[in-house]
Amino acid sequence: MKCPPASICVYFGRLAVVLSFFLLLLYAAPASSGADITSNLAGYWTLDTVNVTGSTVLDSSGRANNGTLGGTALPTIVTGKIGQGVNLTDSSQLVNVLDSASLNLTGPFTVAAWVQFNSLPSVGRYPSVVAKLSSPSAYYGYGMYWNGTGVAGIVGPGSANWYTTSPYTPAAGTWHHYASVFDGTYLKLYVDGTPYSQVA
Repeated sequence: MKCPPASICVYFGRLAVVLSFFLLLLYAAPASSGADITSNLAGYWTLDTVNVTGSTVLDSSGRANNGTLGGTALPTIVTGKIGQGVNLTDSSQLVNVLDSASLNLTGPFTVAAWVQFNSLPSVGRYPSVVAKLSSPSAYYGYGMYWNGTGVAGIVGPGSANWYTTSPYTPAAGTWHHYASVFDGTYLKLYVDGTPYSQVA
């Protein structure tokens, strides 16, 4: 299943993953404003049974960017790293969030998620971990994806180029917290709270 254009999708090509998805999309706020990680959220999906009703994944950010579980068989909610998460077991499964103006980030942002790959994607697979990406020729979007060898941050400003960080290759079966952070100049990938790679 392909991600609809301009949607945020979480899906994997032929791998099993548990995504304990506290996903945050943040607008940057000046340090003097006293902002914390709950300020200026564009989306916040806990993926626990309290916030999943049928196939609807509720957005706790207050912006009503609700998602939908999809796939040939719907993914299940299982124990995650913090609370619960979604278990994506085949390439048809995903969490889809339709486009909205609040997801069209044009400045600094953070995208973060806890992820456990039960097995790593096969060679030649480039699934999104958490991403809003337009078609390759439009070069607009942001998020994290599997770049063929590991998890990398990605941003496209709408010009003829994608910017991606060097990838982090996890061991299968281990939880990691990934954050793709764009400060307006540099895109940085953090793994378990530690800077891993960056690109300008």
